[in-house]
Amino acid sequence: MNAASISRGRWYAKKFCWRCTRPCAPVKHLFPGEAEKKNQIGGLWIVFVSFILVVNNSFAQDAEKPSVPYGIKSSNRTPTSITLDWEGSKDNIGVTEYWVIVKNLNLSGNAAYKQIIVSENSPEFSTTSIELNDLITLANYEVKMIARDAAGNSSDANPIEKWTNSIRFILGERPDDDMRSYIFGNSLVHHTLGASPTIQNIPYWLYELSKEGGQEYSIDGQFGFLPDQKLPPWYQWEFENAKSAWNESFAKSDYDNVIITAANFIQQWQRPNGDYLDTSVVAATKRIYHYIRITVVNLFQKRKRTTVFYNYMETSVVTESLRIFDYVRVEEPSINFYIYENWPGFEGDYPFPATTETFKLYNEYVTGDFHNWWIEMQDMMNEARPEATIMLIPVGSIISKVLTDIPGLNSLNMDELYDDKAPHGKASMYFLASLVFYMSLYEERPPASYSIPNTIPVQIQKEYAVIVDYMWNELMAFNFPDGTSRVWIR
Repeated sequence: MNAASISRGRWYAKKFCWRCTRPCAPVKHLFPGEAEKKNQIGGLWIVFVSFILVVNNSFAQDAEKPSVPYGIKSSNRTPTSITLDWEGSKDNIGVTEYWVIVKNLNLSGNAAYKQIIVSENSPEFSTTSIELNDLITLANYEVKMIARDAAGNSSDANPIEKWTNSIRFILGERPDDDMRSYIFGNSLVHHTLGASPTIQNIPYWLYELSKEGGQEYSIDGQFGFLPDQKLPPWYQWEFENAKSAWNESFAKSDYDNVIITAANFIQQWQRPNGDYLDTSVVAATKRIYHYIRITVVNLFQKRKRTTVFYNYMETSVVTESLRIFDYVRVEEPSINFYIYENWPGFEGDYPFPATTETFKLYNEYVTGDFHNWWIEMQDMMNEARPEATIMLIPVGSIISKVLTDIPGLNSLNMDELYDDKAPHGKASMYFLASLVFYMSLYEERPPASYSIPNTIPVQIQKEYAVIVDYMWNELMAFNFPDGTSRVWIR
């Protein structure tokens, strides 16, 4: 396509939809002068040049998408501007334009977005480079690239490996009071499928407590069981309040601490250094096949027992945790490293919903064998890396003690604490977990002035001071045999 193929051009103001990654219906025409006034980051409308193309018959039959733009890198950073370069996309006929979508993660709605079109008639098109100006210092930005061809086909806007066509960055010097965490976690950190996912996670409450305490708290993280955790890290999480600290790469993001956690259903049969059950699709299919085959054989041979074949991976919780530890210590040598002790599922002797008696047995398990499993994991990791001190945040056991020993909490119902037998927590569990996190990371009590919202059961609201005192005393007594703290870095 060349200049002759453009029959006419017009400025449009359109709402931009992040979900479908394309402009929605036009609202009104604007003259260029008006468009320039509205073409600002944080503006209500996304303004861009939309060319009505004269497409020949060869383009009309083109249904092939361009490849995803990738390899986005930054340069020439200032507190309010940045230059981005990327690898050009490929197409069976030819790429005609790139959509550069700039999102301010600190804003919401249309105010968060700006879209810039780099067309084949733009000076930047041949170099696949663009300079973004008038940005906000210390704001969190995410820029996404989409390639388009003359037929209107767009590259995948949300590929599985989304970091291939996007970049996050922060401009300006980091504030002194900012704590930054990266979590290799699961749904016992961030429950995205709950009825209230905004508040069914630890980072939401940890940020609220930090803000009340006069601190800034930034956090990023990713999902996965330990063997599945990807390295280099790739950010997946976003929260309503807590900011992202991701600044193009893990090494550049200047995190203060990394937190890992293991699955909560392996402690009864697998030691921290024992081989993992292979949970891959192939292994699971083999187990199902063997189970069905042996069940049928036993049926015809009138056997009373069946055998299930298990597939094990030649790796363990400790091995996979050290894989992550070694990586982040190379990227950030002084980073603090924590293990998050979560809480176990309800199964076997602890059915869900639990009765008063079975809940008592459940909490005895959490504070006993389950808790000891995490201590063994910490000891094994520290033995493998004696030059480093790997800390343990004992969330599950402390919450079980709080629920058992504080009379004012005995009236809490199961459905006020847990969503299911997994058990994913209600907001109350993630709030209680955030109190232990706050004390472990900041090495101080949460602010007494914090006003707990009504999304948390009233029993917890009334006993807030008692809960904090209890948790603090538990952490004070949580030590290695030599008397040094297992959780605080002193």
